[in-house]
Amino acid sequence: MLRYPSRLQQRQQQQQQEQQQQQQEQQQQHEHSQQQKPKKPQQQQHEEQPQHELSQQQQQQHHSQQQQQQHQEQQQQQHHSQQQQHQEQQQQEQQQQQQQQQQQHKQQQHEQQQQQQHEQQQQQQQHEQQQQQQQQQQQQNQQQQHHQQQHQHQQHLQQQQQQQQHQQQHQQQHQQQQQQQQQHQQQQQHQQHQHHQQHQHQQQHNNSSISINSITINSSINNNNNSSSSSSSSSSSSSRTCSFDGAMIRGGSS
Repeated sequence: MLRYPSRLQQRQQQQQQEQQQQQQEQQQQHEHSQQQKPKKPQQQQHEEQPQHELSQQQQQQHHSQQQQQQHQEQQQQQHHSQQQQHQEQQQQEQQQQQQQQQQQHKQQQHEQQQQQQHEQQQQQQQHEQQQQQQQQQQQQNQQQQHHQQQHQHQQHLQQQQQQQQHQQQHQQQHQQQQQQQQQHQQQQQHQQHQHHQQHQHQQQHNNSSISINSITINSSINNNNNSSSSSSSSSSSSSRTCSFDGAMIRGGSS
C-alpha cells in the first residue's frame, strides 16, 4: 500500500507555494519601482535603447509569470489528485474494514447457529432418552402389574381350591356323621326290636328256657316269587342277645 503525504505535509507545501508567490510579487514590484525611479546620468545610455527591448523584457516577464501560474496550477492539481487518492484510499480502507466486520459478523452468526443446532440436537437426544426411559418404566410397571395379577389370581385359585377342599371335607364329615347317626339309629332300632322280641318271648313262656329251633333270613325275591331259606342254626339261651348286622329276623318257637 502506498503511503500518501499527511495533511501537515500538504499544508507545508501550500505555505511554501504561497511564500513563493509573495516573493515573486515582491520582485515584480521592486523591478517596476526601479523602472519608475529617475535615471542617473550613467543610465542615460540605457534609456536610449530601443523600446522593443523593453517589450521583450515585458514579454519574458509575462511568460515567466504564466509559467509560474501553470506550475502553481499543476501543483494544485497534483495536490488535488493526491487528496482524491488519499480519499479513495480511505474509502477502500473503510470498505475493507466493513467487509471484514461483515465477514466476522457472518462467522459469528454461523457459529451461533451451529451452537444452537448442537444444543437443539442435544435437547432432542435427551428428550428421546427420557421417552425411552419412560417407556421402559411403563413396560416394567405393566410387567409388575401382570405378575401381581397372576400372583393374585393364583392365590385366589388356591384359596378357592382350599375352600372347595374344606367344603368337601366338611361335607364328607357331615356325611360320615349322618352315616354314623343312621348306623346308631339302626343299632338302637335293632336293639329295641331284640329287646321287644325277648320281652314277648319271656311273657309267652313264663320265664322258662326257650330253644330257638330255626332262624330264617329272608333274602332277595326273584321274579317267579320263589323264596329261599338260608342255613339254620340252633342255640339255647336264657335271656341272651345276638347281633345280626342289620338283617330282618323272624323267630319261631318249637
